[in-house]
Amino acid sequence: MSTPKQPTKPCGCDGRTVCLVHWAHRFWNKADRRSNSECWVWTAARNVAGYGQCGVAGMRMSAHRVAWILAGNSLSPEDCILHSCDNPPCVNPAHMRIGTHLENAKDRESRGRGIRRPRRGASATAARLTWEQVTEIRARYAAGERGAHLARAFGVGGSTLRHIVNWDTWKVPA
Repeated sequence: MSTPKQPTKPCGCDGRTVCLVHWAHRFWNKADRRSNSECWVWTAARNVAGYGQCGVAGMRMSAHRVAWILAGNSLSPEDCILHSCDNPPCVNPAHMRIGTHLENAKDRESRGRGIRRPRRGASATAARLTWEQVTEIRARYAAGERGAHLARAFGVGGSTLRHIVNWDTWKVPA
C-alpha cells in the first residue's frame, strides 16, 4: 500500500496538480512588470493584433483578460476589457476597465485603431490619375472620344477607363 504524497510546497500542493498560486506565478513571470503607471508588457505568445495569449485549462485566452481575473476582478464572457494605455500587449490591470462591445468599438475608432478602409480616388496609394484628369476623361468620352484612345492618352487600361466613365470608381472627391 502506497502512502499519499505529502505536500512539498509552501502552498500545500504536491507539485503534480495545477495550483492557482503556481499558475499565477508562471503567468506573471511572462509579463515585464514595472510600476503601476507603466505598461506591463506580455513577453510570451501574441496574436496578430499584438494581444498576449496564454493557455488556461487547455483553452487559449487573452492574457489581459486573465490578468484582470488574477487581479481579483470579475469578468463575464460578454464583457470587454478596454485598455486606457492603448497598448495591446499590456497586462497591467491598472490600465484596464470593463466595457461593452459598443464602448470598445467607439474607443478603438476614437484612437484610430479601427478597420482601415481603403483610400479612394487620388488619395489611393496606387492612383495614377487626379480628379482633374478624371473629369476631363468623362467630358471627352461624353463628347464622343473613343475609350481606347483616352486610355492610351492617360496611361490607364481599358477596364480602368470603363470603370471611370461608368462611375464605378472615382465617385466622390476625397
